[in-house]
Amino acid sequence: MKNGKKNRPEWVDRGKSIRQLIEELKSFENQELEVRISMDYGDSHQSISSVRKIDSCRLLISAVNFHDKKAKQLNRPELVDCKKSIRQLIEELNLFSSENQDLEVRISIDYENSHQPISLVGKDGLYCLLMSAVNFYDKKADYPDQDDF
Repeated sequence: MKNGKKNRPEWVDRGKSIRQLIEELKSFENQELEVRISMDYGDSHQSISSVRKIDSCRLLISAVNFHDKKAKQLNRPELVDCKKSIRQLIEELNLFSSENQDLEVRISIDYENSHQPISLVGKDGLYCLLMSAVNFYDKKADYPDQDDF
């Protein structure tokens, strides 16, 4: 079944609950892999800087740009290093899971201004990627004759 507006498959917008994400992260053999966020189906990715609760969902926020600016203002370059391993991310998610493990986890790279569901969890070289495929399918809908997507 398709999402009406952009003809995206349902799994793209379904997202993952805290419980589902923890289960998928635990399946990785190397729990020390760095976890990164991708809003473009893995083409580019950024480090996770924080896990925050906002309204009825959890956001994994990659605020590297925010931290870059703040670090320069404070003359503290160590603030830019915001990496999380799979193990660390699971520990943080478990802090929220006592409330409700079925709440959705979403990702953002622009410090909360917009967020998207996690469509896929995968491995790319030395990283574990939490990926959204929303932009990928929107681009594909905008350019239906392109086979490069």
